[in-house]
Amino acid sequence: MFVLDSIHPEILLVSLDWSKDDAYLLGSDGYGRVFVWEVDNQKLVHTFHSAAVEDITVGDPYTHAALKARFSADGRSVQAVNADGTIRSWDLATGQLLSEVKVARPIVSAAWSPYGAQLVVDLLNPPQGDAQDALAANNLQILVPFASLEQFNAIASVCITNTAEQAALQAKADSESLAGLSAYVSGLPMEVIPPACAADLLAIAAALQGK
Repeated sequence: MFVLDSIHPEILLVSLDWSKDDAYLLGSDGYGRVFVWEVDNQKLVHTFHSAAVEDITVGDPYTHAALKARFSADGRSVQAVNADGTIRSWDLATGQLLSEVKVARPIVSAAWSPYGAQLVVDLLNPPQGDAQDALAANNLQILVPFASLEQFNAIASVCITNTAEQAALQAKADSESLAGLSAYVSGLPMEVIPPACAADLLAIAAALQGK
């Protein structure tokens, strides 16, 4: 209840997330704001804006809602999807904006993959003839919005518990070609890397290859 009491009473939170260490609680609202609270002392430590519009009044329609906010896999950053098509990431410690991506059309709903590398979005009103596959036919698109080797290593450090395998993969990421990195991840057994983690790492490698 303290979360709802700490912001404007007529504002409803549209998404919530816990940090993995239970130290922080994350919430986003229909006016594009993303809130981070420290759980123990119930203190609001950050307010982020998930779109460029940062002064949305209560009377405005929810065209800039922060639809889905979450902590990154390593807990060091916050990621949020805005209804206007903006996807942003901030550093949790400093509050600094790290990355911003914009898709061409408004987003109706969104969901992150288990480790946060991939994002599926339901796009509003795709142009006629836009559907190229089954997902696009249902207005869905899968994105890898924050593809970087830093994100690759951050996710790998969370989902690969074997320290020797972590070190080997880190060395591959630092020295191998992206194609070689993808092949290495594909060859790791399920006992070493969960399938959802492998899928996210492969998605990042593929997105980097496409740049």
